[in-house]
Order: sequence, then structure tokens, then C-alpha cells
Amino acid sequence: MGVGKTSIGKKLSKQLNWKFLDTDKLIEKKIGLPIPEIFNQLGEDFFREQEKEILNEIASLENVVVSVGGGLPCFFDNMDRLNNIGTTVYLKLEPEFIVQRLLESKIKRPLIEGMTPIELQSFIENKLSEREDFYKLAYFLVRPDNRTISEIVDLLIKTKPII
Repeated sequence: MGVGKTSIGKKLSKQLNWKFLDTDKLIEKKIGLPIPEIFNQLGEDFFREQEKEILNEIASLENVVVSVGGGLPCFFDNMDRLNNIGTTVYLKLEPEFIVQRLLESKIKRPLIEGMTPIELQSFIENKLSEREDFYKLAYFLVRPDNRTISEIVDLLIKTKPII
């Protein structure tokens, strides 16, 4: 959340002339509910099963850039599956940068709504700590830090991690 997956993914897909997919948006469309409502009404286990199903559905697609929800790589064998079907990129941003971006963002994020900056910092640090081992399995690690979206996309294209 807040590292730029969607913005970078959309720009990268446009540069490559590929299709852009967001697994959360695909799940929302399939179920007919926003992600927070899926969690509230149907539970996290149901949501994680949907992520797995969506991953299976997109596995055979070619010429796509896919943005996945932050938890997707951490369940089942999803990270191995992602690595087997494409080139994975971990956008690693330090917690304080994520917090700053989220506080400045105009996007409504129910999961963090009402958190103080200190609570948000703690939440982000905990999530990253829980998920880091999965994220590190990605083929490429990119540090967005103070780079623009265009600079990150250019870096990805120049280093040719896209296969």
C-alpha cells in the first residue's frame, strides 16, 4: 500500500503496450463488492481464496503487467506461482516514505482510515515485517525512494527484467 504499484504498473504497461491488471480490482468485479466489504462480509479466508483463483486465471496470459495486493504473495504458494509465470518486482520503500505517501494521498483506504501517523507507522512496520520474507523472493528489487514514476519505469525497461 502506497509504494506505487498501480501508478508504476499502469505506466509500465503503457510503455510496453501491454494490458494492465490489478488483482484487487479483478476480485471486486468478480464478487461485486469492494475489498473492505469482502473482508467484512465474507472474511479474509474467502478473500485469499479469491486471490488464488484470480492468480490461476491470469497465469496463462501474456503481455500483461499485474499489480497484486500486498498480501497475495504471502499465502498458499502464490509467490512461487508468481515467479513461475512472470517476472516479479518488489517495490521496496522504507516505512517512513510509505507513511508520508499515505498521509498525503487522496485515495481513501479503509484499512488505515482514522489512524494517527504514529499508529500508521506501526501498522506499516508490522505488515512489512510479516511480509518481507515473501517479498524478497521477487526476481527484482526496486527502491522507488525519491524517483519519479517515469524514472522507475525507465529503470525497469532498461534493466530488462520483463520477460
